[in-house]
Amino acid sequence: MKRTCVAPPFDPDGLDQPSPKPSWAQFAPRPPGFFARLVGGDARYEQKEAEQRHLYEQALAAYDAREAERSRRLDERYRAHQQRIAKERAEVERHNEEIDEFERAVRNGEPEPAAQYFTMTLDSSVYPDGFPHQTRAIYRPSDTAE
Repeated sequence: MKRTCVAPPFDPDGLDQPSPKPSWAQFAPRPPGFFARLVGGDARYEQKEAEQRHLYEQALAAYDAREAERSRRLDERYRAHQQRIAKERAEVERHNEEIDEFERAVRNGEPEPAAQYFTMTLDSSVYPDGFPHQTRAIYRPSDTAE
């Protein structure tokens, strides 16, 4: 009649996997070739590199914000999981304490719990098909005189 608490494993739902971090290689402009440098390509390249550097820094900032949000959501999900487990454990403990109290009452010979125990035992028994059974148990302690 006692229960055990079987905690389900934590499911991060993908939040445990960080997204790929942007790299400068994704943003870096191609350096000018030999002929482009001869006709002023270095200045255009430096301007393009500054623009791309700015875009790269924006991408890094957006990445950091996404990662902070992902981490926050993962922590929130883990706390909710732990709270569900704690609640389930408390319910199981409460149930098991009630069973322990019921067992103590039966062992102490209290009439109502003893009759309830024997009724439950008889009701859980397997009877042949067609066997008539109606359970009604009464317990009278032996020291009771009528």
